[in-house]
Amino acid sequence: MNFLSSLAHRIVDNHNSDYQNIAIILPNKLAQQKLYLEMAALVPKPVFAPVVLSMDELVQELSPLELIDAPEQLVELFQVYRHCDFCNDDSFVSFMNWARTFLRDIDEIDQYQCDATQIFSNLANIKELDFFGSEQLTANQQKYLDFYYHLKELYAQFKQRLFSIKKGYKGMIYRDVVENIESYAQQFSYRKIIFAGLLALSPTEQKIARYFRENAEVEFLFDLDKFYFENEKLGIQKMVDEVRHTVGFEKIELM
Repeated sequence: MNFLSSLAHRIVDNHNSDYQNIAIILPNKLAQQKLYLEMAALVPKPVFAPVVLSMDELVQELSPLELIDAPEQLVELFQVYRHCDFCNDDSFVSFMNWARTFLRDIDEIDQYQCDATQIFSNLANIKELDFFGSEQLTANQQKYLDFYYHLKELYAQFKQRLFSIKKGYKGMIYRDVVENIESYAQQFSYRKIIFAGLLALSPTEQKIARYFRENAEVEFLFDLDKFYFENEKLGIQKMVDEVRHTVGFEKIELM
């Protein structure tokens, strides 16, 4: 019996068709679809299905911000950059040389709740070492350094712009939810929440799970084979223990 089949049996056996007050959080939408099929095969009569969400969908359900797609991110970032005092080249072709990397970086910064000001300041200092020993910088070299020294301002202004239109990229939405979890979680009033099949959680995901662990009835189920879990060389047990301690579970269940 696979993990989703075991999970479906567990839900059906333990909740006696009372699924409306249950939310199940899975790794992705494919798992969501398969769980519904597994449950449908076990329930002989029409019932209201439990809410089944991916972790991304849970966060978007909690957040007042709409997820912005990649092309719109680029357009909004370009508009913000063009109107910055430190913009030294408003060519869209030149912008595209660094924009996607910048967007990936700030997404990770927010997913891991890092200090963006410190990261961009460190990056600028590293770039300054490229010209170590130069007696005087050329105009192009100075523009190059100015760009890196102002990235923290671009990050702040870009986020401010997205907040103003009630949109956000994934990491931004995760960070905002974590920072406002007490307020946002009030609308997610399910009696029981089951986190199933999740393992490598980012710091923001761990904090969201921990909040629900402390404020609702929660189960955390791992999709792990006992043989691999107990193999110390693979390091899986260490990873699970980290999640267990951070989220605040006294014990874990393998399925």
